[in-house]
Amino acid sequence: MMRNTCVGTALLLLSSIDIAASQNADDEWICTSPHFGDATHEGDFVGSEIPKSAAAPSTLWRSTHYTVEGDYRILTVHFMDGEVWRQDRVLALANEWSASGYGDDRGAFVKFVRSTGPQSSSDIKVSFSGANFSQLGSRATHPFYNTNPSMRLSAAAGLSQDAALDTDRARSVVRHEFGHALGLYHEQLHTQFRLNWNRPVMYDYYFKSDWSGCKRQDPATGNYVKMNAKDCAERVDAQILTPLKSDITASPMPDIDIANGRWTTVMGYPISASHHCPYDGQNTYAGATAVNWCPGRTGLRIVPPAEIGDSDLRFVRELYPSLGE
Repeated sequence: MMRNTCVGTALLLLSSIDIAASQNADDEWICTSPHFGDATHEGDFVGSEIPKSAAAPSTLWRSTHYTVEGDYRILTVHFMDGEVWRQDRVLALANEWSASGYGDDRGAFVKFVRSTGPQSSSDIKVSFSGANFSQLGSRATHPFYNTNPSMRLSAAAGLSQDAALDTDRARSVVRHEFGHALGLYHEQLHTQFRLNWNRPVMYDYYFKSDWSGCKRQDPATGNYVKMNAKDCAERVDAQILTPLKSDITASPMPDIDIANGRWTTVMGYPISASHHCPYDGQNTYAGATAVNWCPGRTGLRIVPPAEIGDSDLRFVRELYPSLGE
């Protein structure tokens, strides 16, 4: 039985609706999942006894959204572009979240199927153009997405007609974005996640990148323009560096193997080695400056797995149990 164990403050609010991502030379990818409306949602996070961080109950798919097939919720996916074979590969990867592929207590009782109707009546709207992102859960049904993608999968360029030739990154990104489509947040927002972020370096990186989190809409023109460095840094703090302000009791610690530089959940954020500092026990560094908190020292590059983790699958089973239960 799923437990609502916490209340919290949503920290992924952006002023823009369509949120893009950015990549650097290390092939990192950053996706953000925007909210509509106020940034504060009391009770907007679900904790779990299973090692996973959080999902937003207000974005979980309800009976008003989906059709039913036996014990499963059917969510329709409208592809705005892309080859049919690539669309088929995305659907196959998306359905790895589904309990239909497992004979135990893992996976959601959800199936993603190709939409046969117009985009406006479909649940999830996918484009293969633009940087990777996904709207959270049922927020993909907002009227804005009647004509715009609720998910972008540029990384799907790494998929192949022969699944054995897919790149790990392509598989990881598609699985990650469909985790968002089920309502899951990024793992680094776990209340107990602690990383000694090299904040000045990260502020500079995101300010210089094309990350839309550091843009705001000009009310006069409707165009998105870059914020100043100070406002951009505040966005980086709020959306990437600050854990959820809640009492999530999902697990003592987030799903990360910090010693080996890897997440154990596909919902982890790729983190460049230059974006965090190794701990020295006291988190203080000789020679630290406002430009670099750990001169000459970096942490490990932390990457998510290509596969959906066992804890991920058990968590979504709690969120989307059998309709026959």
